Amino acid sequence: MRIYAGDTEDDSKGKMHLINIFDGKKHSSFTERADAIEFLQTLRGHCHIWFCNLQYDINNIFGTENIHLLEIIYIGSRVIEARLIGTDVRFRDTLNHWKISVAEMGKRIGLKKLEAQGTDSKYNDLKYCRRDTRIVYKFVESMAKKYESINAELKATIGATSLKYFETNFYRHCNFTFIKKKEIEFMLKGYYGGRTEIFFNHPITGNIQYYDINSLYPFCCQKPMPIVHKKSYRFTKTPDFTKEGIVYARVKAPKKIEIPYLPYRSRDGKLLFPLGTFSGHWTYFEIREAKKLGYEIIKIHKAIEFFRGVGPVMGEFVETLYNKRLEAKKEKDELLSDAYKLIMNNLYGKFAQKNEKTKLMPYEGKNKLKRGDIIMNNIVLSKTLGDYPRQTNVIWSAYITAYGRHEIYERMVRVVRNHGLLIYCDTDSVIFEHRDNLFTDDNAIGKVKLEGKFKYAHFRLPKEYKLVSQDDTKIYKTKGVPKKSQAEFFENKKVSFERPYKLREVLRRNLSPKRILKLKPNFWDTIEKQSSKIYDKRIVFKDGSTKPITIGG
Repeated sequence: MRIYAGDTEDDSKGKMHLINIFDGKKHSSFTERADAIEFLQTLRGHCHIWFCNLQYDINNIFGTENIHLLEIIYIGSRVIEARLIGTDVRFRDTLNHWKISVAEMGKRIGLKKLEAQGTDSKYNDLKYCRRDTRIVYKFVESMAKKYESINAELKATIGATSLKYFETNFYRHCNFTFIKKKEIEFMLKGYYGGRTEIFFNHPITGNIQYYDINSLYPFCCQKPMPIVHKKSYRFTKTPDFTKEGIVYARVKAPKKIEIPYLPYRSRDGKLLFPLGTFSGHWTYFEIREAKKLGYEIIKIHKAIEFFRGVGPVMGEFVETLYNKRLEAKKEKDELLSDAYKLIMNNLYGKFAQKNEKTKLMPYEGKNKLKRGDIIMNNIVLSKTLGDYPRQTNVIWSAYITAYGRHEIYERMVRVVRNHGLLIYCDTDSVIFEHRDNLFTDDNAIGKVKLEGKFKYAHFRLPKEYKLVSQDDTKIYKTKGVPKKSQAEFFENKKVSFERPYKLREVLRRNLSPKRILKLKPNFWDTIEKQSSKIYDKRIVFKDGSTKPITIGG
């Protein structure tokens, strides 16, 4: 397998100016799409061409008129990989491994990103484009070598890399194809994400403390998991909660609980933590903990129960990687430290991988079309439901995230019982106001680390907030808004910013009955965004305090 890197330059109107491909020694540069495509079609053997933000660059190279030459695989809205049809040339995205910019890659490897020096604009600056390509190549090459040095393989995504490493070095039996579709889908209903809630919705001043749990999910991977073999589980209506599994039950929450414990997925997909009486799917672990808190089981509908015991199936994997990462940090090997961290953090999600993929591929009149398929310019955008991946074993992912919610729950309860004002939580973090330090700052895995102390906080919506540090540094977070516009959006509740159209969006919008715009991929348009939402995962009072929603009386 040969590594290449690529980069493109265009203007804000979606017009491509430069395409550059680098093989580690030679740059191949083009100003015309046809020439670049012809070059790519001459490549022989197994080639991986890496880009930073693949779906943007792939649009520049091929445009809508040549997109039929590709097969593009999506998971959700994310491009996983593209393949040039008739070749073994594959296009991959660094962002599926490392969530960093080209400039940050350059810092990691000691190769600075250039400032544009073109006479007209940066879009015509060949030197600038080539430097970006060289940075991507050197960074990917360096990381591939780091992976190889620890017996890991650079795959299309960090999740796939992590799974391969786990199988190769620790657990050689990640083939769970014996788990039936109906069993997987039952367990998926008991798989919830991290807990994100606002407990105080107005601006607040004081001694505001922000703590994170170190490596939360890797820490939870070390905990006991159900042993999964072909004959190690069964459906039952009489679960034994001393064992492990997932149960579908109706429960009643205690009226005077400090913080509700069990998650509930609303009809619109929101993850709530309500009071009242409601049904849901939960791990046996959660049920045991809920019963300690006063939850009452009203009715048991059905359960999948594992009866072969438990074991720390990922314990050695996490412990080894965590210790090796500490060694790498001591030796100031940032790239190796990153490799260990990424592999360690991205395993658990692979066990809950769904059987959904979306492909963009040529339409030749032979493809069997399904409801929801989109056809335009002889290409079809089609979502497929196939077999679940062989490693899909949802019970492990469900337990890991359940353990994670329990860990943050315990920290929140400690705040409340010590008469602190709980403000916000998000997966592995808790923010509160208290005159004293309630936690010890500790860098060990599973312990809490102080991220910062602040004198002002305003959490308006999940992942939309403002913090002011003791030295008056302002920190803004507004999901879905470019970083440079986040302060303006938070303060004014509206903002205008430029963003490019993605290929999938172009296909869908251009097929709209109104056909408002003849859109082009990478055409930068002005977006007007306003904040009109109110926080609705809890009941908010006039003074900013909140209480849980009650379901079912």
